[in-house]
Amino acid sequence: MAGWRIHADSSNPRRGVAGGGGRTAPPAGPPDPARNAARPAGTGNDRKDWQWCQARNDERVCGPTLRRTIAMSRSRTVGIGLRGALPFSITLLLVPLIVVMALDELPDFIPWVIPWVVLPLIPFIKIVETLFRNDVPNLDRNTPESRVFWHIAIIVSWSACYPFLVVFILWAVCNAPNLILYERIVLLVFCGMLGRLTTIAAHDLIHRRQLWARRLGEFAMSAVAMPHIHTEHVYMHHPNVATPRDGESARMGQSYYNYFFAVIPYAYTEAIRTQHRRLARRGLPFWHRSNPVWRWIGFWFAWTALALVIGGWPGLAAWIFVVLFAAWGIRAVDYIQHYGLQRILQPNGRFEKIQPHHSWNFSSSSNYLYFSIQRHS
Repeated sequence: MAGWRIHADSSNPRRGVAGGGGRTAPPAGPPDPARNAARPAGTGNDRKDWQWCQARNDERVCGPTLRRTIAMSRSRTVGIGLRGALPFSITLLLVPLIVVMALDELPDFIPWVIPWVVLPLIPFIKIVETLFRNDVPNLDRNTPESRVFWHIAIIVSWSACYPFLVVFILWAVCNAPNLILYERIVLLVFCGMLGRLTTIAAHDLIHRRQLWARRLGEFAMSAVAMPHIHTEHVYMHHPNVATPRDGESARMGQSYYNYFFAVIPYAYTEAIRTQHRRLARRGLPFWHRSNPVWRWIGFWFAWTALALVIGGWPGLAAWIFVVLFAAWGIRAVDYIQHYGLQRILQPNGRFEKIQPHHSWNFSSSSNYLYFSIQRHS
């Protein structure tokens, strides 16, 4: 977990890694009467304290844990407008590259040198992350969507494009005459890797109020057999994150292999049960037409049939490979985001309110490649 840090409440050292291991918040030290007296009633977490201190432009009463954040906020924040969105468009450049590769328009030696170009980039990216940190405050929640239009446009474009890219790659792998076996495997691997980016883009869409955005996120994730992402994330993960009730929150000491083979069946079966309970609360039967499970089943059958039409049984095998490869990367992100973190069970039987320190957070330049998913808290 090197390089990852937890957003912890410095006033409560108990909050941190479940089981008492790992890194926890340092002791707060003796209380500062001047700070507590000046702080308005009702504040008690880092986000509100930071907003309060920023408004007063006074580091003396803000404490050492907030000074760095306040100093950064005076110089820069998350970029808005076209200029701020441009770095996130890097991922869109992958689409024409893959299309050209699938059409076998690249010189014959290019596919063989790709590993020798990509592998050295891994340590290079780590160096860039170290030199160019991107740890800046988030935008204000009241920022109008018109200010982030281009950010939304990139996410919508990627989500709408990916299912068609999957279809094209399946066609190329099964039918393109000039591709050798190595090139076909590379295309399928790239397609699965891009499925991870699609999950991140769809994650933003399923949180939006507009029905079309949620449906687009569902459609995008159907390409990797995860159309249930909205139910799984919003109704299962959010209320129960960092508790024993959440199968997506990895436990301290749990290996990724154990986590992966446990979370896959959990996600599908619990999503169906969750929708059953939601319908029951409305007095509707499970078979009611409003049950989204029917859409999920329709997506699964449609993609299975499409893969068979494109390439027969090899086409179906290729799509299953993409689904499994994408799931491996997607669940790796889920595994890291809340690994070992646990909300405290209060005397009233309820878990404490979800706070930023219940998610691992990492802000760096590599967030441009992952739509800022590493800024999870």
